[in-house]
Amino acid sequence: MRISLLFVFAIAVFSCKQKKSEQSGRHALNVPDDLEVTLWAESPMLYNPTNMDVDIKGRIWVTEAVNYRSYRNNDSFFMHRPKGDRIMILEDTDHDGKADTAKVFVQDSDLLSPVGIAVLGNKVVVSCSPNLIVYTDENGDDVPDKKEILLTGFGGKDHDHSLHAVYGGPDGNWYFNVGNAGPHIVKDKAGFTLRAGSLYTGGSPYNDKNEGSMVSDDGKVWTGGLALRVNAEGKSLKVMGHNFRNSYEVIPDSYGNLWQNDNDDEVLACRTSWLMENGNAGFFSTDGTRSWKADQRPGQSIPTAHWHQDDPGVMPAGDKIAN
Repeated sequence: MRISLLFVFAIAVFSCKQKKSEQSGRHALNVPDDLEVTLWAESPMLYNPTNMDVDIKGRIWVTEAVNYRSYRNNDSFFMHRPKGDRIMILEDTDHDGKADTAKVFVQDSDLLSPVGIAVLGNKVVVSCSPNLIVYTDENGDDVPDKKEILLTGFGGKDHDHSLHAVYGGPDGNWYFNVGNAGPHIVKDKAGFTLRAGSLYTGGSPYNDKNEGSMVSDDGKVWTGGLALRVNAEGKSLKVMGHNFRNSYEVIPDSYGNLWQNDNDDEVLACRTSWLMENGNAGFFSTDGTRSWKADQRPGQSIPTAHWHQDDPGVMPAGDKIAN
């Protein structure tokens, strides 16, 4: 039996002057013999997609980040959206296995390189540092009738170590990640203030100030990237785990266990982990003021040092995969 994988292929903005063909896009993937890759959508239906979700109608909603780090681009750059980035809705209306319609749900000046989207009923939750934005389509016409900044104050503006996609949990709460491009100083709708940071700066002109050892209203020091939980009203914000580099999309299973990955481009030590509640994943020192390189012991392997595996109070990293 061959399982077909739908492939959404779009031109990345940083290389969009040289359009890649469908064939070259498929050949860029290493596919097992029992899987088949087919093209479902490509530019110009969408550009530089960063995240997607599927609604109950089978349509795919996509965040575009055409304006990602546009401060680096000269006047001759291929594309820029002065009115802000877009949320697109793609659909295969004739059921031939390819998208044939694409429409804009919203284009918003507050959308500067959004990297997360969740379609939860009539609410579209978009993650775009510094904001977690909720658009509500009250009459189902694919046009937002209401916009709310549910939470704000996350670091990582115009940065990929930023606020990532929300996932609706079986308990009715929303789960999400934010990368280590802090500081993250966020007050929820009930008045609780999260304060988290580290020594990491860079990657964006907006990420020039960050610090560790900050204390949140719960009396704890959270550092680096975070896994978070909040209810749909923006209350009861809680840290579920911390001290990641840049984890994407924490996922709760039906038993309430949390799972996530953590990527790294400094060394070959990426990982996918079960997340212990309140767990310290070990990327920085416990207070966020020192890097793994500063704390590496003589003779300690890079993957072990990278996640502070010999330090007390750090959760096991599991197998570290070089890829």
